[in-house]
This record gives sequence, C-alpha cells and structure tokens, in this order.
Amino acid sequence: MKKVLALCLALCALLSCLVACRPEEEKEESVVIVGESCTILYDVETVEEADANKLADAIKKKTGVAPKVVSSRSFIGSIRASEGTIILGCPDHESAKSAVKGLRVKDYVCGVYGGRYVIAGLSADYTKKAITYFKNTVLEGVAEDGTLTVNSLANYKCSGNYQLDALTVGGVSVGEFSICLPKEASASEQRTALILQRILTARTGYVLPITRGEAAADRGQIRIGTALCTTAVPNKQHGYKICVKGAVLELAAESLYGYMALQTAISNRLLFTDKDTLELDDDTYYQGTGNSETMGTLRADGDLRLLFHNIWGSTDDDYAQRAGMMVELYAEYLPDIIGLQEFAPKHRALIVPALEALGYAEVPVSSNNAFYSTEKYTRTPVFYRTETVELLEAGYNCLAVMDYGKYPELLYGFSAVDVRNAAVGDRSKAVTWGIFRTKADGNVFLAASTHLWWMDGAVHDIARVVQMQEMRNILTEAAESFLTKKGLDGTMPIYIGGDFNTRIIRDSYHSMGRETPFDAIHTYLPKNERPQDCTTHDYPVYNAETGLWEIDGQPWANYDYALDYIFANREALYSYTVLRMEMLYEDYAFAASDHSPIFADIAFDGDLPKLPAQ
Repeated sequence: MKKVLALCLALCALLSCLVACRPEEEKEESVVIVGESCTILYDVETVEEADANKLADAIKKKTGVAPKVVSSRSFIGSIRASEGTIILGCPDHESAKSAVKGLRVKDYVCGVYGGRYVIAGLSADYTKKAITYFKNTVLEGVAEDGTLTVNSLANYKCSGNYQLDALTVGGVSVGEFSICLPKEASASEQRTALILQRILTARTGYVLPITRGEAAADRGQIRIGTALCTTAVPNKQHGYKICVKGAVLELAAESLYGYMALQTAISNRLLFTDKDTLELDDDTYYQGTGNSETMGTLRADGDLRLLFHNIWGSTDDDYAQRAGMMVELYAEYLPDIIGLQEFAPKHRALIVPALEALGYAEVPVSSNNAFYSTEKYTRTPVFYRTETVELLEAGYNCLAVMDYGKYPELLYGFSAVDVRNAAVGDRSKAVTWGIFRTKADGNVFLAASTHLWWMDGAVHDIARVVQMQEMRNILTEAAESFLTKKGLDGTMPIYIGGDFNTRIIRDSYHSMGRETPFDAIHTYLPKNERPQDCTTHDYPVYNAETGLWEIDGQPWANYDYALDYIFANREALYSYTVLRMEMLYEDYAFAASDHSPIFADIAFDGDLPKLPAQ
C-alpha cells in the first residue's frame, strides 16, 4: 500500500512539473479589451487607417465605448501598449510578433497574446479578413454591461491554401529558413534572391528574410553565390549548380547567363512538383548552362568592339539594381569602347567603380557647360578598356550652347536665335570623344559618345541638323590635327555613337550624310544582317512589392524608328570592315533602361594611320 501511495505522489509531482513548464503561449489568459475605455493600435505597414476606424465604429456601435485609435507611426523606438490594447497588424510589439510567428501570407489570427488582443495577417488584405472574423464572432461576446472579455482558449487561426502545403530542406521546414547573400552581392545574385523569395512566397506562403553576410548557419539557410557556396560550384562557363547539404540549400552560377538559367531552374526544376509536399535532401542536385549564343554574339573576332547605351538617367527607386544589370551586361561583351548617355552624377558612385573593376578607365574631359553649372563631369562619358586600347587625346563639347548662326544655310528660314532657344534648355546634349590606338596593332581611331536634342517639330529637327554638323566638324578637325601633329598619313576612322534622338525618316538623320559626310555603319552590312528592331522600348517598371525591376514591353517597332546609331566618316570607309552591328536582347537590356545597347565589331584592313607604342 505504501508503495502505491509513493507512486501516486511521484506521479502528482511529475504532473505538477509538466504543467509548470508549459510554454507561455499555452497558458490560459483572460483580458478585458473593452471596459470603461478601449484602445486600438494599428500598424501602418499592414493595416489601412480606414480599416482601423471601421473597427472602432463597430466596437462603439456594439458596446457604446468609443475606442482611441493610435497608429504605430506615433511611437519613436519600441512600441508601447498597455494590457488590454487591441493590436491590429504587425507593429514592433512582442505580443504582435508572438501572434504572427509562423504565419504564412494567406493566414490570419485573432487572439490573446501577452495580455493584448492581436488581430493580424501579414498583409492589409488578410488583416481585413481577421477584422471581419473579429466583428462577426468575437464582438458577439459583449456582456450586458458593454464590456468585452476575451480568453486565449478561444484564439483563432485561419490557414490558407497553398500549392505546397509543406516544403522541407534536410528535414527542416522552409518557413524556418533565411536567404543569405554575400556582402557585396552582384545584381544577378540579388535578383536571384528576390525571385526565389517571390516564388517561395507564392508556392508555400512563407516570406523568407534576405540577409547579407557570411554563411554562418549550418541549417536553415539558402545560400546564393559562389562566395558563400561550398558545394554548388559551377564548373562550366555560364553554368549554374543547385544542391542541398544537410539543412542548407546552395545556388550559384557563373556569369549573367548562368544566373538567368538558374532563375528559370528554380521554378521549373527545383520547386516543380504536382504534389502538395516537397522534400529536398542531399540527393537534390541540378546543374545546367545558360545559352549565351541565343542572346547575342559574344565572339570578338575583330580589332575593335564599340558599345553605346542610353542608360535612362532616372535615379528613382532601386537604381543600384539597374546599374548592376547594365555593368554585368557590359562585362559579357567586354567592348573596347563604351559610350553612355544620360549619365547623371548619381550614377557615378555605382557605375564608375564597377567599370574600373572590369579594367575600364573614363576619358577625362572638362565639361564647363554641363547640364548644371555645378557639375564637373559630362553626361555623355566614354570609357575604354585599358588592356586593349590606349587613350591619346580627348575632348568634350556642349552642343546646346553652340553658335547656331555659324550655319545659316542649315536654318531653312528659322533664325539662329529661334533654333538656339529651342535646344538650349538641356546642356546634357553634348559630345565626348577620345583618340585611341589599339595596343595590338597601333591602329589609330576616334570614338565619341553623343546625345542630341530630342523634341519633335521642324525647329527642333533643325537644331539637331546644326548640332550634327557642328559635331562632325569638331571631330573631323580633331582627327586631322592629331595626324598632322604626329606626322601620320591617311584618314583616321571616326565613330560617333549614341542617342541621336532622330528616326531614319527625319531629315536630321539624313543630314549626317551631307556636308561633312558620315554614314550609319549598319548600312555597310547586307540587309539581312542589319539591326531589325527599334532600340527603344517601354520604361522598365520597379515592383516595390518584389523589389525587382521588371520588363514592360518589347521594341516599339522596326529599326526605322530607332534613336540609337553608330555613324562613321565616309572618307575612312576603305580602311576597315564592319563585321556586325547588333542590338542587345537580354532581359537585363530591357529591365535596366528604355533603350537597349547597340554594339559593333570592326576589323581594320591595315591601310590606316598607325602609331607605335610611346
């Protein structure tokens, strides 16, 4: 009998211990949320003010108590809320954090957490659903005296329907994971993380945080990039690899094209299933190669590659992502000369260091007539690849403030003042140029980046005609003067590329072939090898929800409606061959700017000025 009694006492002690150690959220709580007063604290990020006020109106109608409505914006630092406060959404408060922990995007909760009553979803739409549940169910429990007491035993959670009800990596739910990027992540790595986050949210409902730093965790981490991955290491040019090591998922690629293929593989291979559960383990392994040949001709079988690009000067939203996409695109083609337009001062901190890391230097010029008088740099810069070409001489000329009276024969009835006033408003319209020699063979050439006046109408097209004539004269004189100083015979090839803001149907385009004649070099190619599409397209759109720049359209028309060209002096045509001229069609070309880059490969035929290394 004594043994039985001792056993009973031991069991009672064990039970008491188990009850005492139950998690805090499992303890029963009763809280008065409407008494003599009521307070509603709403999160401005996940709740619309109108919804908070509607809830207050419903409580007043049911209880006679008018709630005090407070926004999370009212607090500096950590948010304070007294016991019994109704918390709407997910402000920075421990009760709200406890309530929404583990929620997915289509879930919502209503319940007592830490002495407060939380009504929340992860978005405004699902918080609205939680409010509706509260109005229709919880608010019906108002006592006769108008008070409302709630109990944690009645906490309610609504779970949504998801394509993948469960996704595990190494046996761990993906809801416990974070996405980790290197500290200095490339644009492709960042976009891959954002795309992965979006796909996982759509298919599983979990919104995984994106972090930067070292791969410190041995579980619960999705690592992106070769700087972090130890197992997923691509072994081919433009390759990618996906693999699982324990409770860590690794994704890495080599180059822009590898990441483009990796992004497709995430959706179509890694997370593709017709089941509602997916288990990724050490047997999970995918690899492939991005097909660069379908994107553009990367082979450089000539002596010179020129690339020109209007980069869209807007610095709104996440410009760093657009800048990163551009530089990664240039890195695939590695032109000897890069001429850019709409290069605002804010771009410099992002693009110049990235180009310098690829081995480029900027042509140094003085731009005293720049867009704003305080600017020190041109908005039409030229960069050159120091490994392949050497800069010999350089210059800059603002075309907006020129003397339009120098060319009375080109004004066609308009006064020089009329034409100047039409174009003087934008001093970014200029030409930046450099005279170079190829390091391999000493071939001397001039390359220039230009952006001309843009508006429609007769007087505006005449402004372009005059600007073009002035530009051709300046560059022709610079080339001839250089050859004379160096005692070199022959004609120097001159290449002017950029945004001419004119279409092939306009007189300004055709005026390039008059007076000091220059030809559009695509006309030197057979018709079936010339660019086919317009170089301009709709502006890319920044999706604030996903953090991605997205493509919003394709080329507007055929090349007759382009604005971007490369012109060359007709006199030097005999000294080189145009191997190709193309427009870039990569996604990054359409997601980074409203203009696609154009590039050309040139083969020098030998009969042109050469200069030995100095």
